[in-house]
Amino acid sequence: MKFIIALLLVLVQVKHSSAQIEYPISYEKPVVSNYHGFDIVDEYIWLETQENDSVVDWIESQNKISEKYLKRQVAQHHTDEYMNKYLYSSFGDFDGKLKRNIDDDYFFSYFITSGSTTPSLFYKKGVHSRYYMLVNSTSISRKDKIDIDYYKISKNNTWLAYKYNRNGSDWHEIRVVKIDKKRHYLNVLKHTLNSGIYWWNDGFFYKKYPFDSINATYKKPTIMYHKVDTKQEDDQIMFKSYSDDEDISVVGTKDESFYMVKRENTKTEIYNYYLFNPLRENIKLGFSPFLINTKYDLNFYKATDSLLYATTEINDKQQLISIDKEEPTKFKLISPSYDNYELQNYEFLEDFIVASYHSFNGSFLVKFDYQGKVLNECVLPKGLSVTDMYYSNNYEAFFFYLSSYTIPEVRYRLNLETFKYELVSETNVNFDFKNYKFKQDYYTSSDGTKVPIFIVYKDSLKQDKSTPFLIKTYGGYGKTNIPSYNPGIIYFIENGGAFAYTHIRGSGGFGKKWVTDGQRLNKKNGIADFISAAEYLIENNYTAPKKIAITGASHGGLITGAALTQRPDLFGSAVINVGALDMIRFENFTVGSAVTNIQEFGSTKNLADFNNILSYSPYHNINNTINYPPTLLVTGTDDNRVPPFHSYKFAAKLQNVPSQKNPILLWAKDKTGHSGANTRSVQIKEYNYIYSFLFHQLK
Repeated sequence: MKFIIALLLVLVQVKHSSAQIEYPISYEKPVVSNYHGFDIVDEYIWLETQENDSVVDWIESQNKISEKYLKRQVAQHHTDEYMNKYLYSSFGDFDGKLKRNIDDDYFFSYFITSGSTTPSLFYKKGVHSRYYMLVNSTSISRKDKIDIDYYKISKNNTWLAYKYNRNGSDWHEIRVVKIDKKRHYLNVLKHTLNSGIYWWNDGFFYKKYPFDSINATYKKPTIMYHKVDTKQEDDQIMFKSYSDDEDISVVGTKDESFYMVKRENTKTEIYNYYLFNPLRENIKLGFSPFLINTKYDLNFYKATDSLLYATTEINDKQQLISIDKEEPTKFKLISPSYDNYELQNYEFLEDFIVASYHSFNGSFLVKFDYQGKVLNECVLPKGLSVTDMYYSNNYEAFFFYLSSYTIPEVRYRLNLETFKYELVSETNVNFDFKNYKFKQDYYTSSDGTKVPIFIVYKDSLKQDKSTPFLIKTYGGYGKTNIPSYNPGIIYFIENGGAFAYTHIRGSGGFGKKWVTDGQRLNKKNGIADFISAAEYLIENNYTAPKKIAITGASHGGLITGAALTQRPDLFGSAVINVGALDMIRFENFTVGSAVTNIQEFGSTKNLADFNNILSYSPYHNINNTINYPPTLLVTGTDDNRVPPFHSYKFAAKLQNVPSQKNPILLWAKDKTGHSGANTRSVQIKEYNYIYSFLFHQLK
């Protein structure tokens, strides 16, 4: 009788956690598209139009089923209790944390007020005075979730221009407020994307794109100059792009001493630079040619009477250089170069520069003069990385922050004379991070390439195949991963698991060849590296097949999806967050056709690229005979970087696989963009859902 009861309980549990979930009906409506004489049949193109009533109903039904399932898991594992415990609220010294918001006597900070779900912008004058609200996020819109994510103060502290998005969109709007009078100007600057704000006199430069409500474009930007209290249509056009292959941008300094426009031909990789130097041109607005037809991609940060300071790539590394204003073709390298280390952060002080260098092996600080002579060096604790640094005029001290996957940002003060540092403030956490250890290693990928892997665990790392493992990566666009705190990882490890981050080919920090070996026709190298990370953990008896969870966001979501479809036998669960999954149609929408994406993946208009993309595109490599691991797809309905239909179509196709028994869930967050949760409550819910799902399936 006991055996029968136990068997019945097992059967009930299996039924509860498998494909007996009654998914919404995902109709197959085949559409045939021809590429280079090859027909691609797509049954779910109808899900690309999410404004359609049938798609809206389908998304709502998917969310209803997924949230019911996920809430049950959260309650079963008390995930909400753990996540609130591990998700710290703020630093003890709030002013110090918001160092980039300090401007002379003014301090600026974000706070969430009663009745609001997103932060508003506050200010105070003087260290010891109280904060007053300057910009109320709900006054901009009560319908949309407003995220004020950038602002710039004019040189004389008269005006503040702030930039915000609606519902997590990449598109931004800019408004201006007069600080002392708290006068809000009615004019709204729209259609900005990746734009800075650079004040000059009673106005500022910014970047604007063509825009229409039907088909927003990310091409042919314009550099504009806006004067305070005037309409956007009256803004002055400074530079305009006339080609889809041309990008333009502008930078300037806080003291309004110089401005530079960069015009880049993204196809030929030829750059042209135009300088506006108000101090030498009698305050007459106008840009003059500075450096024309060069192969150097320069990013300017500082100016003196005779020199400009910028970063550029030299010998496959980002370096700091000085440029003579009179002879701009003459560069001088001023940053020290270290084997296997990458220049990460830098701060210009009056007589010297302080920089941080990062590598797989750790981080350190360097002090060097403007001639490039090293004055001091300081090695930092292993496993920690520098997330930011700054010099505070108010405190007359230099600060920097250290962080890791298991330690929230910790603030240190650096003595610029002795080059020794001391702890200033840290975030209190409800677990003992001193019990956490890490292991740095290399494993062999399928083609013999050695790939770095960083493993985090608690107390000891057993080699008895019993440890649940979470593997994560990003692996695209040459982006360097800097370890940052994640309460979900703490939850996973505290419940007996371990975490691994693998720096697959396509990642930054290991030289240009490492990046290009994971791009375009080499994209499958990064996917193979990710799969090999799981095999390495299994071969070394750290874990076993089906005890491995995988996750990734954006480009990392592509890698996760490709690994899932190629080697489903290895994994026990997966979460794909805002992932690019239909790579055949990726370039047809929003930023998919941007040059950076064509350089990263290629174009289906090219036969070799098409064949390569088709070979790994997760959506197109789903096999109807396979029962794929339990998978949660997370996206945002307002994501205009990787449109949410990637997740919709992938979920629909997997749910309709005849052999699929494991749960396939879709959670589409309303009024949320590519960057994920834009309120604290949604952030906690996101952590709860993702990490309870990943861990529950392995258990």
